[in-house]
Amino acid sequence: MKHTPGPWKVKSDYNVFSGGGRLVANSGGHSGSVCPEEIHEENKANAILIAAAPDLLEALENLERVAGIAMTEDDPDRVAARIAIAKARHK
Repeated sequence: MKHTPGPWKVKSDYNVFSGGGRLVANSGGHSGSVCPEEIHEENKANAILIAAAPDLLEALENLERVAGIAMTEDDPDRVAARIAIAKARHK
């Protein structure tokens, strides 16, 4: 499985589009227990984070590749990085 290539950009607060103009995600919506302004700000922040995902994944994979140190079980940061990469790659 492969994700839509980046870069992704946020347009109209909640919508995340690929460079080719394809809608990748919409972070809109709300729950009844939160005021509308808080919902707006949270949804906007979610869209920004989603749009950064391809760049974050690429940077993490590059860091993992060039780290030059062996993976060990007692290195929680490296373990967390590999788990995040696998989750993003759906492995």
